[in-house]
Amino acid sequence: MATAPPIPVPIRRFADPDAVDTVELPGPCSCPGSPHDPHDTAVYRTQLGGGERQSIATAGSINGFGSYYDHEAAESQLIAVALRSWTLQNAKGEPMPITFDVVHRRLDAATRKALSDTINDAHQDQLRAEMAMLPKAPGARSPGSSRVNGSRRRSTRARK
Repeated sequence: MATAPPIPVPIRRFADPDAVDTVELPGPCSCPGSPHDPHDTAVYRTQLGGGERQSIATAGSINGFGSYYDHEAAESQLIAVALRSWTLQNAKGEPMPITFDVVHRRLDAATRKALSDTINDAHQDQLRAEMAMLPKAPGARSPGSSRVNGSRRRSTRARK
């Protein structure tokens, strides 16, 4: 009995919400009593969906009479969207929430840069992997099709 040919793996269309990695944050832990390792850490998602990417891209856009882009707002949105958890705590020893406001207004520059660089690198890897899975280069013609008709089957009716 002949076996059926393997079914091709479809291009993944959804970001995996469980694809995560951990980054060690710069400097020693500054939490009261340092209840964990000597360094703070953050767990971030290595894959984001298209809508999440769009919200990051538009977070810094300000439209008015001119065009302006606030890179810090986009960076804050990236961090707030991608972070799953962190070990950062407030002065009372309570966990700090991961929100745009906390990231944008309260996080120090060194921590923002470490998080932003790490998350950006992961998402550039995601984009490269997605591009490599495409069946053809962007803008290239599909094999076996004409410029006029995308179907391999010829039309039996004459076009007017």
